[in-house]
Amino acid sequence: MRSELSRQDLTLFSSLWKSYQKNDHQEILKVSKNNAEKFPFLLEAAKANVERFPMDGSLGRPEQTLLNIMKEIGSDKFGPVFQEFHKRESVYGFGDLQVKKIFDQLKT
Repeated sequence: MRSELSRQDLTLFSSLWKSYQKNDHQEILKVSKNNAEKFPFLLEAAKANVERFPMDGSLGRPEQTLLNIMKEIGSDKFGPVFQEFHKRESVYGFGDLQVKKIFDQLKT
């Protein structure tokens, strides 16, 4: 659904971008929660972003999802793995080359 953005909305998205550039995950989550009523997609996207960079040194959500898919489908062929990743993790909006880079890093 299309909607016109106000100057206030543009300021909001500008502040989110600045927080993203600074890797300020907590600020991104806070702003997303505070604006979830008007922009319900923000919180899901913010949480997915935070899950890309776990603080405990473990694999991020995209990497873990790729490993799970390879195990579940019993294949390490990129085509089928990418198709399933795209179904499960479309929130990231990753293209095939972005996923391929992660995929290749996991296989080495």
